[in-house]
Amino acid sequence: MKKRLLFAFMALATAVSGFALEVGQYVYTPTGRFKITGTNENNNSAFTDLTGWTKISATEETTLDAIFQTKADGYAAGINSVNSLVATATEGMYYTFTPASPTGTYIVSYKMKGTNTISIRTRTKDGTTSLLNVVRVQGNTAGTYGDATDEIICNKAEQLTDEWQTFNYAIKGDGMARTYFISFTGMNTAVEIADLQIAAATEVADLRLRDALVDTLNVFVNCRDWEGLVEDYELDANIEDLKALGDDTTPEQLSSKMATARQNLFGKNGKDGLVADEMDQFLEGNDKLGWYGSKIGNASKFGNWDCVPASRCNVDKSGGYPDQGHYVKGATWANGNPTNPMGVKLLKKFDNGGTYVFSIQSSAAVRENASQSWTVDDGMKPAIGKLTITKCYDVEGVMTPGTDAADIVVSVEKELEPATFKKETDGTISVVTGALTDFIASFEVANDGETYEISMMAWCKESHQALTLGSVAYMVNASLWGKTNSAYSQAELSYEADVREQITTGRTQITTATENLEKADMLWGKTALQDSLNKYKPEIEKYEGYTQEQIIKTFDEDAYNKANSTKNAEEGLLVFEVYDKATKHLIAANRTFNAVNDTLNSMQPIIDLAEATMAMRIYSTATGKADLQTAIDNSKGVLAEMKTKDYSEENADKIIEANDALNKALETFKGTIPAENITTIIALDFANGATKNAETTLYEVTGTNTVMSIENFSENTPTTNEAASMKYELGIDKSGVKELKEVLRVGDGKATATIPAKEYSTNILRVSMDYWFVRLTDFYNGFSLNDAEDTRVAGWGFIPYSSAIGSNPEYGFDDFGMGDSMKNFFVANTTGDDGSCANDNKTHIEAILDYGTKKMYLTSTTPNGIKSTQEVDFNGNAPATFKVLGHRNSGNAVFPGRRSWFDNLKIEEIKAADPTGIETIKDAKAQNGAIYNLAGQRVNNATKGIFIQNGKKFVIK
Repeated sequence: MKKRLLFAFMALATAVSGFALEVGQYVYTPTGRFKITGTNENNNSAFTDLTGWTKISATEETTLDAIFQTKADGYAAGINSVNSLVATATEGMYYTFTPASPTGTYIVSYKMKGTNTISIRTRTKDGTTSLLNVVRVQGNTAGTYGDATDEIICNKAEQLTDEWQTFNYAIKGDGMARTYFISFTGMNTAVEIADLQIAAATEVADLRLRDALVDTLNVFVNCRDWEGLVEDYELDANIEDLKALGDDTTPEQLSSKMATARQNLFGKNGKDGLVADEMDQFLEGNDKLGWYGSKIGNASKFGNWDCVPASRCNVDKSGGYPDQGHYVKGATWANGNPTNPMGVKLLKKFDNGGTYVFSIQSSAAVRENASQSWTVDDGMKPAIGKLTITKCYDVEGVMTPGTDAADIVVSVEKELEPATFKKETDGTISVVTGALTDFIASFEVANDGETYEISMMAWCKESHQALTLGSVAYMVNASLWGKTNSAYSQAELSYEADVREQITTGRTQITTATENLEKADMLWGKTALQDSLNKYKPEIEKYEGYTQEQIIKTFDEDAYNKANSTKNAEEGLLVFEVYDKATKHLIAANRTFNAVNDTLNSMQPIIDLAEATMAMRIYSTATGKADLQTAIDNSKGVLAEMKTKDYSEENADKIIEANDALNKALETFKGTIPAENITTIIALDFANGATKNAETTLYEVTGTNTVMSIENFSENTPTTNEAASMKYELGIDKSGVKELKEVLRVGDGKATATIPAKEYSTNILRVSMDYWFVRLTDFYNGFSLNDAEDTRVAGWGFIPYSSAIGSNPEYGFDDFGMGDSMKNFFVANTTGDDGSCANDNKTHIEAILDYGTKKMYLTSTTPNGIKSTQEVDFNGNAPATFKVLGHRNSGNAVFPGRRSWFDNLKIEEIKAADPTGIETIKDAKAQNGAIYNLAGQRVNNATKGIFIQNGKKFVIK
C-alpha cells in the first residue's frame, strides 16, 4: 500500500470566536488556509467530563481520571479544560474521529497553554524505543491507535506560552478510509487543553504565500528607479492583482497569479524578466545548494563563506543541504543566544557601485530524540534568523566589518520556519524543501571598490536553550543580484577584467625577462630571450593602450567561455588574442631561459659538495683524494667551457655527463678509507628472521655484535583493525604469502639494538641504514642513538605530509614535513607495498658523529641526489643502544599500506687525523667572523666551496 506522510508544524494562533469553529470562518494551518463549511463534530469539545476519551497507559490500574482532570476555571466561562497531572511519556488519552467521507477535508482545532520553558515538546527514551510527549493528529487505515499502516500525520508538537493559543490542523482525505486519533501524552502539570473541535472545511488560497511574494516583488521594484521598466514588465499590475485576491480565491487561482508575477520578475531560463534582463548575478553556483558546492563534512568554509562556529559546519548527508548544526549530545545550541549564533558570512567586494539585492532561505530544528539521527518527528519553530549586511573598512590592510550601528546597511530578523523531514521508502530521512523562511533585502553601494560583510546567523529561542540533544540550522539558495552604475553588464565587465589580467600577465613577463637578462650568473639563452622580448613587448604595449570600449566591443557572451582553453583569437575574442599573440610566448621564453640555466648552474653545487666532502675529517685517511681532485678539476674545466658558450642539447648533455662522472667519483672516494681504519661495531639485517625470547616475550633479531628486541611485533600482518594495532613485522603478508620478508616493517613503538660499550677517543662513528617511506599521514618515523643512561645522543625523525609536528634540533631542521628535512629523503608515490622497498625508492642515511670535534651531521642518498645537513654539536657520549622509532597519531587511522621499512643497520668506528689544534665553531663565534671548512679547520682565504662562519653554513661560488 502506498504510504503518504503529510508533515506540518505549529499553526498560527487564531482569534477565539465563541466556543466552536463557525461556518464561514477562515483558519490557517501549517499546510494551508481553509474555510469552515460544517459544524463541530466533537460532542465533548468542552471537556465537561472525559466521556469519549480513551486512556493511554502502560499501567493497567491507572485510570483516565488519575492522568487528567477537568477544571472549572478553564479556557472561558462555562468551558472546562483538562489539566495534565502526570508528565510520563506513556500516560495520556486520545479522541477517535472517523470522517464521513474519505475524500473530505476537516479542521482539527484545540486550545492549549503552559509555561514555555517546560511545555515545549519533549522526548524521552525507554530502552531503544523513542516515546513521544506530544499532541498528535494521526490517522491510519487499520483503525487502531498507534498503527503506522497507511498513516497520515497531520501535525507535530506545540510551543506553548502561558497564554491560551489556538492550534488548527488539516485532515485532507485521499480517498482511503481512515480513522483519526487526536492524542495528548506526557503533558506536564502546567499544561492545559481546551475546546477540541472538528469541522468540515474546504481549502482556499494560502494568502501567506501571496504576501511573501508581494514582499519579494516590492524589494526588487523599490530598490531603484527603473525608469518605466516596472510598468513594461507589468510588475505593478502583478502586485495589485495579488493584493486584490479575495478570501475565497482557490489555490489554483493563486498559483496562476504567482506564476505570472514570478515570470515577469525573474524570467524563465534566465530570460524575459526584469531581474534576468536588467540585473547580474554576483554569486556563483546559484543552484539548489547555492554557494556550498559539494558535500563537505565539518568544514570551516564553504566556497568563499566562513562558517560560524567553524567546528560545527556540515552538509546534511541525505538532502545535501548545508547546515550549521550541533551533532553532539550534551551541548546546547550555540549557547542559545544571539551573541554566539550559528551561521555563515563572507566579505564581498563590489567593484562597481550600484543597487544590489541579496536573498537567502533558512530553516531550523532541534533534535529532541536521545539518538544520533534525525527522525520525521523533529522540528518546530525553535530559532530566530538574522540577515545582516555591514559596510567594511580597511584596518591596517585588513578589510574589517564596521562596529557602529550606522555601518549596518541592512538587518532582517525573522522567526525561522521549522526544518521538515520526510521518511523515504527505504527508511532514510531527507529534508523537505518547503519549510524555509525567506530573507531578502536591497542595499546601495555608493562607490566602486567598497566591501561589505554579508552574514546569515541563527540562534535558538529562549524556550529551547536548555535542550542538549542537538540542533541544526539550514541555510540554502543564496543569491546576490545587482544593477551597477556602469554602462556595461557584469558579464562585460568581467570579460574586460579577464582581458586586462592577460595584459598584466604579459607586462609581468616583460619585467621578469628584463631582470633575467641582467643576471650575471644566468649565461645561457640570453640571445633567444632578448629576441622574444623585442618581438612581443610591443604587442603588450599595444594592448595596454586599449580603452574599455575597445575591449568590451570584442565580447561575445555566447562564444566566451573562460574555462575553455581551446578557444582562440579566430573567434574575435580579445582575451584569447592577447594570450595567443603575446603573453604565452613571453611565458615560454622565461621558462626556457630558467630551465637551460638550471642545467648550467647545476654543476657548481656538485663541485662544492665534492670539495667539502674531500675536506671532511672522516675522509682524512682516504686514499682516493687524487682521483677525486682530478674529477673535480674535470668538472671545473667543463663548467668554465660551458660558461663561454650558449645553450644547445649537446652542451646540456656534456653537463649531465660531467655531473654523473663527479657523483660517481665522489661515491668511489667515500669507499677509499683503508679497511684497517674502519672497525665494525655492529651490523644487522633481517635475513635470518626473528625469534621470540621466552623470558622477555619480545621478538629478537640477531646480528653482528648485537641483538635487536622488537616491541609490538607480529609474525603475520594483523588482519583486524590495523589502525589500532600497527605492529612491527618482517615484510608483509599478502594473501597468505610473505613478501619483502627480509625487511623490517616499522610499526607503533620501537625496536632496540644493543651497542657494545666502547670509548671512541677522537675517532668518528658512522651510523648507516636504509629506510623506505610510503605516503604516510600522521605517522612518525626515525631513529635514536641513546647512551648508557638512555639519554639521546643523536637522532632524526619526521612525519611525511605533516609540517606542523615539531623540529629536529640535532640537525637544524625547521620541521619534520615538507620543509628542509623533506628535501633530504625520498617518499615512494604509492599507497601500497608493491615496489615500495625497491632500490629506486630507498633513502640511505648516514649519521656521522665526530668524537674529536663533538660535531655531527647527517647525509642521505636518494634518487633525488645526495644531501647533507649542517654540522651541529652533540654531547660526545658513547651510544649504548640504537632504536628504530615509529609512532602513530592515535587520532587518525593509518591505512595498512602506508608504512615505512628499515634495513641494513651498520655502526662503524673510523680512525681520522689528529684534530688537535683545530678550532671549533664555538671558537669561531667568539672570534667575530672567523671562517672554517666543514672539517672544522680555520681558513684564512676562503675562495670557492662550502664554509662555516658564525655557526652558519654558506657557499662561495
